[in-house]
Amino acid sequence: MLGSRWLFVCLTLFAWMLPRLAESSTLLQLDFEELVRTSPTIVRAQVLENTVKTDDATGRTHLLTTFKVLETLRGETKERVTVRQLAGFGGNKSLKLPGNVEFSKGDEAVLFLFQRAEEGSVYFLRGMAQGRFKVIEDAATGVKSVQRPLKGVRLLKGFGTEKKAKKPSDIMPNTLDAFRREVEKVLQADENVTR
Repeated sequence: MLGSRWLFVCLTLFAWMLPRLAESSTLLQLDFEELVRTSPTIVRAQVLENTVKTDDATGRTHLLTTFKVLETLRGETKERVTVRQLAGFGGNKSLKLPGNVEFSKGDEAVLFLFQRAEEGSVYFLRGMAQGRFKVIEDAATGVKSVQRPLKGVRLLKGFGTEKKAKKPSDIMPNTLDAFRREVEKVLQADENVTR
């Protein structure tokens, strides 16, 4: 009798949590330094367009976002880069995957990117949504600030590690200029270590 009550409680709790789990992704948290170090390409860019394409061979649907590169903070790029995100399976183009980033035409962002040789010239966001920092311009002052929206994402600090990852707010310089300096500081520290 006690066992069946316990099972009922567990199943009820699971049924209650399932919709909440489906609305979010759990990602291994990348601290700021790790994000910079593991991203061969870092750019500030503006969204030009979004297109959806289904691969006939795999049935996977991808969201392709094309950006105009405004500034390169690390690596070498062309004037335009395309970021690919999985958007669905079997021709389903309306599936929203938690952890993906929704980009709107005209949005400006700092992107932490990498490529896979077998995937051609497209780029991928490092750490999914963690690899996008939104740039917002204050209409009154013209000062650009950086935000890191992580809607629908839960960050896991790691498995059995004592290293405590910094909260996104701890590493978030308020202005774009301060953000650039933080990226440069990490890159300079790496350069000094390798000398």
